[in-house]
Amino acid sequence: MDPAGVHFHYHRGLLVFFAIGAAGLVAIGAYFAAAASPWGSDAPEGLFFILFFGCVLIFTVRAWFDTDPVVEIGPTGIRDRRMGNQLIPWDAISAVRGFGVWDNRLLKVLRFLSGFSKHGNRFLGIITDDPNQFYHPRNPIAGFLGRINLLVGYPLLNINMGPLDGTYDDLVVAVRQFAQDKGIDIRT
Repeated sequence: MDPAGVHFHYHRGLLVFFAIGAAGLVAIGAYFAAAASPWGSDAPEGLFFILFFGCVLIFTVRAWFDTDPVVEIGPTGIRDRRMGNQLIPWDAISAVRGFGVWDNRLLKVLRFLSGFSKHGNRFLGIITDDPNQFYHPRNPIAGFLGRINLLVGYPLLNINMGPLDGTYDDLVVAVRQFAQDKGIDIRT
């Protein structure tokens, strides 16, 4: 990617927060797994906590040592290494759409039932003719979550700024800066 572009990296402070939370939830899982009686039902939940949040902890520690840009936006296109290391050139992008976690009808019902904030986390969806051409996630969990996005109606190619050192607004400004003369329909 062109060095003149905009680069976003993992936010190390957020990674520490995620690691502490994941380690705490692994410990809770270990407690439930160890404290479960032979006829109790807490062992499966405890093991799930250990496995799931153990994976989150491993990802977080690996990301801590990752100093390369995660998201790059420049004159030639967009690259998000979490979706794969392939550049998505501007001429392959037909539209860019902003959306929130709670924009989906099904998830709105879940939000209502759970009491979560209506704003949620914002994503930037990249619309191409063949998104599978550019979607090659680095791990199976990311691949699974991408397919879940499709099932609930979100684009396969989307960028979440959650664990990164920029905001959704920074992402939108960078996309507009480099895509403004490319004929791409941008709605954020």
